[in-house]
Amino acid sequence: MIFLYLFGALLLLIILILIARIRILVDTEKGTYAARFGQVMSIQLVKYSGRPGIRFRAFFISFRINGGKQKKEEKISMAGKHKRKKRKITAKKGIRYFKVIWQSIHIRKLTMDIDTGDFPLNAQLIPLALALSRNNVAMAINFEDRIKVDATIQTRLITLIWNYILTGINK
Repeated sequence: MIFLYLFGALLLLIILILIARIRILVDTEKGTYAARFGQVMSIQLVKYSGRPGIRFRAFFISFRINGGKQKKEEKISMAGKHKRKKRKITAKKGIRYFKVIWQSIHIRKLTMDIDTGDFPLNAQLIPLALALSRNNVAMAINFEDRIKVDATIQTRLITLIWNYILTGINK
């Protein structure tokens, strides 16, 4: 009987994972980089006393991992070690990967404030930025040496998997 309850809870958790929204939040001005998994889990990159760290929250439990001092890398001799073959992705397959991801995500908010450092190029980019601006996408060009990106991107795992199957990447 307990096995059935555990199996049911596991099945419910798997369904929740497949259906729950995943939100990716990026704000370069505030230094906020986070991924939120519905209202259940979140992972956020933060700085603790100048060192990068990770804040993780699942259900009602939260903890953080502080970035420690970097250790010197030990040199390992490659004698006797076999190198792995790298998987090569062809251009056609790369386009299919991009298509699957592009069909699966929803841009809820995208604000870009860009400066290239070149005044004539900035002036030429202003009409392009105005043409690309929409309801939830705002692009601007500034002349103040400031780059800001604020994005909220949303997807669901089930849509990623479904689009992966429909596109047939493994063909």
